[in-house]
Amino acid sequence: MFETKKKKIKLTKFLFWKGCIADFFAAIFLSYEALTGTGVFIAVENSLAYKYSMGFAATLMWGWTLLLYWGTRKPIERSALLIITAVPVILGLILNVMIYTFNALIPLWIILIFIFSAYLYGFYKTRDLRK
Repeated sequence: MFETKKKKIKLTKFLFWKGCIADFFAAIFLSYEALTGTGVFIAVENSLAYKYSMGFAATLMWGWTLLLYWGTRKPIERSALLIITAVPVILGLILNVMIYTFNALIPLWIILIFIFSAYLYGFYKTRDLRK
C-alpha cells in the first residue's frame, strides 16, 4: 500500500503532538512532586533527595516537551527527534520502570513500549521523505 506524503507528515505530526502532550502532563506531575515532596501515583518519602530528583526530572521533561513541540513545526525535517526520543529516552524509561517499579506500574511500561514502537515506526515510515 502506497502512502502519500501528506499522510506521512500527518503521522509524524501526530507522534510529535502525542509525545508533547504526554510530556507536558508528566512535567506538571514531576514539578508538583518536586515542590511538595509527595508522590502523585505512589507513596514516597518526603526528602530533600526526592525533591531534588523530581525537580531535575521536571526540568528535563519541560525541555523535552518544548523539543517535541519544535518537532511539530517541521515534522519531516526534524523526524530524527523520533529516534532520539525512542532509543535513549523512552527505552531508558521502560528499563527504569521495569527494574524499579515493575509490579506497581505495569500499565506504564506497556504504554511506554507502545509509544517506543510508534516512534520507531514513524521514523521508519518517513525515511523516503528525508532523502
